[in-house]
Amino acid sequence: MRSHERKDKRYRARVPVTLLSRHQDTPAVTEDVGYRGVFLHMEKPPSKMQLLRMKLALPDGSEIVVHGVGKHVVERSTPAHGAGIGVEFFGMDGVVRKKWEAFVQDTSRIPGAIVPERGPAVASDLAEIELSDDDLLEATEPATESADDFEIEVQISMPPAA
Repeated sequence: MRSHERKDKRYRARVPVTLLSRHQDTPAVTEDVGYRGVFLHMEKPPSKMQLLRMKLALPDGSEIVVHGVGKHVVERSTPAHGAGIGVEFFGMDGVVRKKWEAFVQDTSRIPGAIVPERGPAVASDLAEIELSDDDLLEATEPATESADDFEIEVQISMPPAA
């Protein structure tokens, strides 16, 4: 499996969640759900690999308590995704598993609920960059541009002149 492929389909669903802790409970809301986990939208997400205990308020009025581990942290909101944490469930069985699976199954039937599979970036996903002929002639070695917390390496190659 490639790194951009998910194990299960995800569905858009906003479910109120409370992260339970000894010190302070923290409210959150799901951005998407799947059989094996959720993405929790929250401005200050927990750290990756942190063990989490969560209470989810299902639409039928029931609540379930589940355990999970943080797998993917998004520190800042972007147009594609809110800030938060992807959580993979573990140790869910019996009545809790049946309630969760029924909820996800019901959600999967809602038109437009499926979240598109993430894939490798394609040209239509990238920002448009305009370069002049002079820019292309000067770009003979990889260049690195920094912006905030990340770096972008740009490597341009041109076919030989005819």
